[in-house]
Amino acid sequence: MKTFNLLKRIFVLAAIVPMVFMASCIKEDFDVPPIDIPTFTLPEGATVISILDLKARHTAGNLDSINDNVYIKGIVIGNDEFGNIYKTMMIQDATSGIEIKINKTSLYNDYKIGQRIYIKCQGLILGDYNGLTQLGTIYNGSIGQIAEVNIPVHIFKDSLPGTPPAPRVIMNGSELTTDMISTLVRFEGASFVEAGSPYVAPGEDNTNRTMNIPGGTLTVRSSTYAVFADEIMPSGPGTVIAILGYFGGAFQATIRNTTDVINFVPDNSTIFVDELFATNPGWASYSVASNMNWTWDATYKCMVGNNFGADVAGEDWLFAPSVTLTGLDSAFVEFRTWSKDEDAGQAEPFTVMVSSNYVSGTDPNTATWTTVTGALCPYTSTWTSSGKVNLGAFIGQTVTVAFRYRSSGVATGSASKWELDGVKISGKLS
Repeated sequence: MKTFNLLKRIFVLAAIVPMVFMASCIKEDFDVPPIDIPTFTLPEGATVISILDLKARHTAGNLDSINDNVYIKGIVIGNDEFGNIYKTMMIQDATSGIEIKINKTSLYNDYKIGQRIYIKCQGLILGDYNGLTQLGTIYNGSIGQIAEVNIPVHIFKDSLPGTPPAPRVIMNGSELTTDMISTLVRFEGASFVEAGSPYVAPGEDNTNRTMNIPGGTLTVRSSTYAVFADEIMPSGPGTVIAILGYFGGAFQATIRNTTDVINFVPDNSTIFVDELFATNPGWASYSVASNMNWTWDATYKCMVGNNFGADVAGEDWLFAPSVTLTGLDSAFVEFRTWSKDEDAGQAEPFTVMVSSNYVSGTDPNTATWTTVTGALCPYTSTWTSSGKVNLGAFIGQTVTVAFRYRSSGVATGSASKWELDGVKISGKLS
């Protein structure tokens, strides 16, 4: 028995010794693989031009071929990481910015924010989408996307991603210029007209929201595929960083993620009415004259006043739900209007009125009304924000806000068309 135990101990020791020896040979520090830093060398005979110079080659509405051996260089400021940009990348240099249309998803894996890239423009096309200049190829007679197989032919990374350019600070809408299109901008003192609503309205693929900035308003367009589509827009003034866009002659803004919406301070408002007309709200209306009335447009999600083709001169009223403005320091109504076809015979086709003694269902002309003034669309077929219209004179009262539409009827079918959206009535404690 002793002999057996001795042999067993020798066997175990023989097994352990090689393991200890092997362990002593293992290196504790592994070699770090080298970092592959992409570099780009401009080919002989090629020239780098500014983005602004490249955009100057484009004539609005045309498809302009780029036939000479030119490159542009820029920093990526927008990609598809958060879903609000699709098959598109935005770059900018010190002069301007431009959209690159690319038939590939998950671009952010290869082209991160802050990545410097060169683009070989020869063989590509300059086009535009309703005024916004884009770089891509021809597809079905319009501007299209660079095929994925051709990405290595035209797009080249140079260095690792770094810090993106600082956005240009915009203190007033009058400071915006076309050179800033497709570049990062920063709006101070911004606020959302539809604060308290999601960035994208339920059931919509894309939603246009209105952002107030000092000196004007901008459309903020968001996609249902954005990761923040269902998030609620904050109230109160704050700072918005965005990529400046352009559509149909007007500037607009694209936020990349809600990290671009910062420093918002809630304004402690009480919201009495917040109607975007996504469905028919069933608001009361009254037609004093004409065989027309306010109607809800299911396509454009708004209320419409249009007496074109009416039998007589028109006077049609639309009433927001009555609200009680007690215990407040201030109160406001806000709305948006769209209009076209000016009615030469009617000086005031659209009027906003407030009454504290209107009885629902009766002729509004039997009540006492006060006209309040906000900005209206000047027959340009563009949505115009009224701004905050002061209702301070009615604090402590129960009031009805009404929208009166009139047409002259001085000529057959004479009438302007008005659309109403984004009605909000709110009160605030200091």
